Amino acid sequence: MSFRITEEYVQAALELEHAGYCWQPGPGDWLLDRDDHSVGMLTTRPVDAPRIRRLNTHLPTHAQVDEMLAQAGVVQHGTRFVDRAGREVAAFAESAVLADPALCRLKALAAWFRAGATK
Repeated sequence: MSFRITEEYVQAALELEHAGYCWQPGPGDWLLDRDDHSVGMLTTRPVDAPRIRRLNTHLPTHAQVDEMLAQAGVVQHGTRFVDRAGREVAAFAESAVLADPALCRLKALAAWFRAGATK
């Protein structure tokens, strides 16, 4: 699956960060520079991870988002995302899911974090 970084995807990654997601930087991670809004990738293991987090926003790949959703126990049922307890975390129009399923998964992850992540 290709990784398409759109403006909407970047905005959803910022929402994820503001919802409380704390990224552990590692090689291969895509990031958005907070100062100039350029996109780049970490190619080596960072020596100062807190500094990397302070200066950048993580742009999680589709595989990373899927892994975090799985760890959270959030599953997709058509256009709805539900947690382990069966509570709806997020829902999208069918057209949105068909147009950009990866964006919807990232937004669902942000919604899970906003809801308290462990409730």
